[in-house]
Parts: sequence; structure tokens; C-alpha cells
Amino acid sequence: MRFIPFITIVSFLAGASGAVSAADAEWMDLYTESMGLYQNGSVSAAASLAEKALRSANRSGQDATPVMAFLGQVYISLGRLDEAERILDRVVGLHEGRSETEELGVSLERLASLYYAQDLFTKSEDYRKKSLAVYENVLGANHPHVATALNNLAYYYTTRGRLDEAEPMFLRALIIREGVYGEDHPKVSVVLNNLGLLYIKQKRYEEAEGHLLRAIEIKEAAFGPNHSELATPLNNIGDLYYESRGCGEALPLYQRAYAILSNLNDETHPYMTILENKIVGMCKASIGG
Repeated sequence: MRFIPFITIVSFLAGASGAVSAADAEWMDLYTESMGLYQNGSVSAAASLAEKALRSANRSGQDATPVMAFLGQVYISLGRLDEAERILDRVVGLHEGRSETEELGVSLERLASLYYAQDLFTKSEDYRKKSLAVYENVLGANHPHVATALNNLAYYYTTRGRLDEAEPMFLRALIIREGVYGEDHPKVSVVLNNLGLLYIKQKRYEEAEGHLLRAIEIKEAAFGPNHSELATPLNNIGDLYYESRGCGEALPLYQRAYAILSNLNDETHPYMTILENKIVGMCKASIGG
């Protein structure tokens, strides 16, 4: 799972002012260290420190909801879904009768992902909509978190075949991210890639190609030509060419994506088997390779 930095939580700690008690300093330090571990991929260690931070915050009588929201994400990354659901539900429950906060939006969004993984699609959609509404109310209509929530809800609609509902959300997310980050930022390429997938499903091949090629150009400029970030859009434009032009044009793209991932020396990467099947199963067979 992708490790997502919790910008809000970092800002919360950095914005603290005035004298800080020893008890406050303890939980803040533990919390900050746990986020660093998580973002560096040490998820189990991050969970342990975040749990200590939560206990420390509770002992000192501090608002522990930011730590709880973060810990819920860590539990999801570890596959500890029951624990994630319990702690994120607590965050949501603690906000009943109180003002909405960004941590509430984060918790609703994480719960939506959790319910989707459990095939609870109606519940997942409901929580995604609630998360989007909270972000809009708390942060404003053009905040980056709003763009992320729009992108995620639109992607959900795409997976459920609700393509006409997905497109305007993707387009709004794209406008927000281009306005915030600029047109050539990797965050923009994420939405471009998702729009490309949507247009493939709608057989709008020319539009799909334009968006996917632009996503590849952005990622090549940002990360270089052999970075793992390129594997997804290369695979997707390979799928586009396979569907619209045949294997002759798709195969080099599948092979390039496979070569990039092979250099990671991670044979467990989920795309490795998928690409192998496309190269050996679909394409080589159809073109007589």
C-alpha cells in the first residue's frame, strides 16, 4: 500500500505554540517519530510508537484524535482491519456534536477504503461522500484534500461502472491539482492516468491516449525514465493500444513496464504477474511470438 503523509497532522504539531509540558512533549515526540517511520516504510515500528503516543496523549488529557486517525491508517497498512475500523469509528464518534475537523475527514476516508476492501460498497460510497463534504466545509472547495477525495470517489465510481458520474469529479480534481501544484506535477499525473482509464472504458481512445501520454511525460520528467512510478501508466496505455490497435503496439509498452519493475528485484510486486501474463499469454500468442 502507498504510504500517505498526513500533512494536516504534521501542521497540527508544528503549529503548537507556548510552553509545552513534559507530558505533552513526550506524546508529540513519539507521534512525530512514528510518522517518520511510517513514511519510510517501517510500518510495524510506526504502529508501536503511535500506540505509545496515543497512551501518552490520553494520560496527559490531550486531544488524541490526530494520533488515532493516523494509527487507523497504519493498521490498514498492516492488514489489521478490525483494529483500524474500531479506532477510526472512535474518531468519528468523538466528533458527534462537535465542529468538523480535518481529522474527521481523514478518518471517514480511511473507513471508506476499509469498507471497499471488505466489499461493503454502499457503505464505502457513503463514507467517501461524507469525507468529501467535511473537507469542503473545513478546508474550502479548492483544497488539495478535496481534490484527493474527488479523485477517490470518481475512481470508485469507475470501478462500479458509473462512468458518467466519475468523469466530472475527475475533471474537477484535475483543475484543483493543476491550480495548486502546476500542470506538470506528479499529483496531476495521477488524475490524468485515472481519466485515461475512464476513457478506455468509454472507448474514447483518442482522449485516453492524450491523457495517458501526458501522465507518462510528467512522471518521466519528475522521476526519470526507469522509475517504478512509470509502470502503471505504461501498463494502462499498453491496455489502450491492445484494445484499439492490437498487440503489436501494446507489447513494447508491457515489456518496458516489466523491465522497470524487474529492476526493483521485487518478484512479489502485483504488476509482475499481470504483465507476464500479458506479454507471454496475450501478446506473444496473438502475434506468433
